[in-house]
Amino acid sequence: RWIAYEESSTDWERNAFVTQLLVVDTRTSAVAQLTRGKESVSDLEWSPDGRWITFLRDEDGKTQIHAMRPDGGEAQ
Repeated sequence: RWIAYEESSTDWERNAFVTQLLVVDTRTSAVAQLTRGKESVSDLEWSPDGRWITFLRDEDGKTQIHAMRPDGGEAQ
């Protein structure tokens, strides 16, 4: 039902690219941006049951793994 993908944009002030997590609902074609902020996400993976998207993101100089539902909410 969901397609997860990464989208990069330019942060001109920091002279860097920032990558965010987005999903498309294949039933409605609605696109939702699930992450925001100055730090990029990477290495998207679906959980085996398809209920979670996991990804990596730097926080306080350390790479952390996060899990998020494709329909939104807070990352864990």
